Amino acid sequence: MRRTLIYLPPVIIVLVMLGCSFQFPVTHKYFDAMISARYGGTINLPRGITVSFLPGTFITDTPVNIGLQDRTEYGSSLVFFFADPLSIMRPITVTIPAGVLEVKDDEVLIVHPVFSTGGVNYASDDFHVDQDFGIASFTKDKDQVVQIKGGFPYCIIVGKADALYYALHLPGKYLLEGDLLYYIDMNWFPGHAGLYLGVCEDIAFSDSDFGYNDGVTFADSFPYQSYGGSHIVEDGVFVFPNDVDPSLYQYVFRLDTYGHRWLGLWADRFLGPRRYDGKLTPEERRQISRYVYEAFSNNSLWTVGLAWRGYRNIPFSKRAMYSCVGLPERAYESADRGIVPFWSSLFYLTTSEHFSRTVPVDEITEYLGETISFRVNSLVAREAVGCSPIKKTRCVEIDGWNWYSTNTVELHPDSPGELKHLARHCEYSWEPTEEGQFDVTFRFFANVNENEIERYHTLTIKVESPSD
Repeated sequence: MRRTLIYLPPVIIVLVMLGCSFQFPVTHKYFDAMISARYGGTINLPRGITVSFLPGTFITDTPVNIGLQDRTEYGSSLVFFFADPLSIMRPITVTIPAGVLEVKDDEVLIVHPVFSTGGVNYASDDFHVDQDFGIASFTKDKDQVVQIKGGFPYCIIVGKADALYYALHLPGKYLLEGDLLYYIDMNWFPGHAGLYLGVCEDIAFSDSDFGYNDGVTFADSFPYQSYGGSHIVEDGVFVFPNDVDPSLYQYVFRLDTYGHRWLGLWADRFLGPRRYDGKLTPEERRQISRYVYEAFSNNSLWTVGLAWRGYRNIPFSKRAMYSCVGLPERAYESADRGIVPFWSSLFYLTTSEHFSRTVPVDEITEYLGETISFRVNSLVAREAVGCSPIKKTRCVEIDGWNWYSTNTVELHPDSPGELKHLARHCEYSWEPTEEGQFDVTFRFFANVNENEIERYHTLTIKVESPSD
């Protein structure tokens, strides 16, 4: 035990530098084991998972900490964590028995390096990675085998994601203060998360104007790159700049709005606005906005991983670092409405875990004389090669899954309005002529790995007369 504590401080220091945050002590979801890095060997983790590696060349007989963040009740992910800041390892093999992930026909398997400089190869059942660092993933006797070549520390996400998602790109005027926004990225798990606010700072700090909505204001923690070195004052949204590498990122804001970015620039990857799965009072929604503005006024910064106050303490300062998903999670917790209630038992929070605990917006209100119009699309998984979103110095190719916007959507015959099919998405439109409550049902479908997948979503539209 004493020896374990000796090596814990350098492990934490390196992880903090990389942005892989975690909490101690962890009681339910975290498993920790140690093995000699000099002599190699095998560790048996819970549920039949094994981690083994050949002996390497080391200055000292350094123990290796191996942790397992077990999948949650939503079955969204398994996260393997390897930490040895003093060593360079030879190949490691992680074997996940068949059935542990229980990947269904409408799901896809994900193996994603969170902190690495290597790629992922799904094509071979042998470990042939030429780089100094790399990952290979393959199936052997129905077991999932992940082989890692390279150094430590290492965070790897092994899990599953839906092969088909659907998105209703509702305009900001239909959203509520504190609604959630998600962008689906390569291999999904890193992804991106944001918050729709709809209020400026003055309103956020007031106890009036509940229900006010400007239609444009959102917030997120994201490392914006400068475009041509321009320094543009933010309008309608703010972000937390990154101070890790000033040669790539600027301490400035870019002109942006919910409609410009989420419904425009990111339309092909936007999962549509989502909502807290429960009741929120107007006061609780206002507290969510207020927390974000307070974090902004404290000059908070962006980082990778689950992060907020306490992660990077600056003496005599309220300044903190937030990941994209850490910002909305902490904002909701400030209103006693945490989305992931057991976050303290996790050392890494993924956007997919967050997303899986929210629900799509299922009700909007419009007035007679107005036209309802928004984009609708399916997001279908396809095998693809992309770049690691974590690395900033160069592009690191990763083989895996990408989600593409398609027009494979149908409107139920009894639903009002019409659906226009375009090249990669659809446009729904309807001009109501009478008051009432109307259900609009969409069917989303696709063929992935020779499996026909479909999803349904019903949007209730309340039509009212304009108030005097």
